[in-house]
Amino acid sequence: FFQDSGAFIVYAGIDNRRVSEALEIILRQLKEIKDKEVNAEELNRAKEYYIGQLMLALEDTADYMLWLGENFISLNRFLYAAEVIQRVKKVKADDLKCLANKILQNRNLNLALIGPLKDKDKKRIKMRLSF
Repeated sequence: FFQDSGAFIVYAGIDNRRVSEALEIILRQLKEIKDKEVNAEELNRAKEYYIGQLMLALEDTADYMLWLGENFISLNRFLYAAEVIQRVKKVKADDLKCLANKILQNRNLNLALIGPLKDKDKKRIKMRLSF
């Protein structure tokens, strides 16, 4: 199993005519996460959102059992929601900045687009695909 791997994914539904502009904005935001610490209010909002989503996802008994099983297979132990929540609450802005600098690197960038795209837009996007 790949215990030390993962994926950081950004999904966006974008008007085909604004793909290049949207990509530029997304990359700018990711670069900002690398360069600046997230403010305390935004970090707390993100933590609460994540915790809320986790709790909703684990309300269903079958989903909770699947989650525990996946954790056991990959970690060789059960990782309970309470432990995850405790860990999430301990995350600091500096932790995010350090991790962002570790994973958000040009060599790790990939892009998948679905929909019509003009050749000139492809070239422009390829040129901008970096932090």
